[in-house]
Amino acid sequence: MSCTTCGNLGSNCSCSDNCPTKTSDITVFDGGFNIIEVPCDASLNDVLTLLESYTTNMVAELSTMTSVVIGAENCIGLEAGTYGIQQVIDAILVVLCEIPSCPLYVGITNTAVNTLTANPSGGVAPYTYQWSIADNDGDISFTSGTTGVSVTMDSTPGTNVFGLVKCVVIDANGCLASDVFLWKNPKLPT
Repeated sequence: MSCTTCGNLGSNCSCSDNCPTKTSDITVFDGGFNIIEVPCDASLNDVLTLLESYTTNMVAELSTMTSVVIGAENCIGLEAGTYGIQQVIDAILVVLCEIPSCPLYVGITNTAVNTLTANPSGGVAPYTYQWSIADNDGDISFTSGTTGVSVTMDSTPGTNVFGLVKCVVIDANGCLASDVFLWKNPKLPT
């Protein structure tokens, strides 16, 4: 059967039959590309039923698989060859467990007059620091370097009395944490 009119309600044909500009078929992958043809007048329930049937068949196919072919270049550390499914799963789990977690945290405190200090916790020392003015406010600035654990702020009175100061901390494993601090400058005398 073929469609004479695309979108013809009550027909049992796919919208793409004789209607090359209309795409409503669903393409799915199960080792090769397959098409589930959805009739133009299919309800959402009809589509869900088709997908459920397809998924059930795909799971049945996976349960009968006994081996997996692994290529030479892969991210799970196996040599090229044919492996049992459990071997592949085990290799994937090993790689996942080796991914370092990043339990690095940092807080900024006003430790002395005009001085902000980053307080990292967790992670692996040594830490590197990079301070910046987060909102690029010209009325606040640093009077010291911006790569140490602490920075000194310029407290010259300005017309804008506040700005965000940001510190990014990176640990020895490359984990990153950041915090911001609301710095307040004194107001201009009136």
